[in-house]
Amino acid sequence: MVGVEEGKTYRFAIRARNQCGTSASSPIHPVTLSPQATAPSQMSPIAAHIDKCTVIFNWQAPYDNGSPITNYNLEVRGSDNSFHTLQNYCGNSNTCKVPMSVLTMPPFNLAQNAPIIVRG
Repeated sequence: MVGVEEGKTYRFAIRARNQCGTSASSPIHPVTLSPQATAPSQMSPIAAHIDKCTVIFNWQAPYDNGSPITNYNLEVRGSDNSFHTLQNYCGNSNTCKVPMSVLTMPPFNLAQNAPIIVRG
């Protein structure tokens, strides 16, 4: 919406429409616009443990700064010294479960103390 300002209260109502006409308005609802959302705050350190053949990474979820966190990226430095993103293991949960077989194959090699980074 153009021309609205943060911190001001606006009043809204809603109506439904179909091919037969328009409904009556909903009750008027006041809405105060909060500041624009920004990127999540800095991530906390992660912890990891092995459960059978899976490495489980946990961390404290950062403050979302007004917009829900939709995904975490788990990044591992590979044996080639560049970071690689492991996708489809975290989603929006603060826990990632990664099969050990993924982390022990190239370009990863956790035996060489590869740093692991989680980005929100």
